Amino acid sequence: SESGTYHLELLPSLDELAQVYIEAQDFEAAAQMLDHQLQIHRINSGLYAAAQIPIVEAMLRLHARADDWSSINDSLDNLAWL
Repeated sequence: SESGTYHLELLPSLDELAQVYIEAQDFEAAAQMLDHQLQIHRINSGLYAAAQIPIVEAMLRLHARADDWSSINDSLDNLAWL
């Protein structure tokens, strides 16, 4: 993006990419897109921004589909931290 790697305008595109990867069952790539969304929110809105909650919830669903229980625990810890 012309506005930079962490610009809020990237969020809708990253969300769409995550959904495409989820549908293709490429869970690792989907997690990367969701993680980038989290980083954008943290940089622009702060570490405790409530806007992160839906993304962390999406990460939980993604990790559940991938049967990645360790990552589910990490996401639950992140959610509790928010």
